[in-house]
Amino acid sequence: DAQESRGLGDVYKRQLMSCLSSILLGHMIYMFSFTIIFFHQIVRGFYKIIFSDIINRRVDSNIRASVLSVQNLVGRILTALVMPVFGWYADLYSIEQTFALIGITGLCCSLPVFWLLSRHEITA
Repeated sequence: DAQESRGLGDVYKRQLMSCLSSILLGHMIYMFSFTIIFFHQIVRGFYKIIFSDIINRRVDSNIRASVLSVQNLVGRILTALVMPVFGWYADLYSIEQTFALIGITGLCCSLPVFWLLSRHEITA
């Protein structure tokens, strides 16, 4: 189904745009920071909607709430573990370098996942 195969591509594009906006924020924090942060938040908002829609289409209704709950829990736990490290990095270096590191880390973590998904022909 064309619509289902498009879902993973949309998630990939939005993840890539989110990472790139963080990298740009690291290099142009003073010139375009409001625009880049606004763009980043729009991408994050669409990402959650698209990802929840993919789960809603692929998971049976009797376990859907549990899957969405686990997804949110894992996201919160990862945030709680990673953000202090980024805060420490910002204290040592600069906020610009930290934003660039956040974007690069996002790319390094998401590209292998999307490569594995595309390799195994998993569609949304």
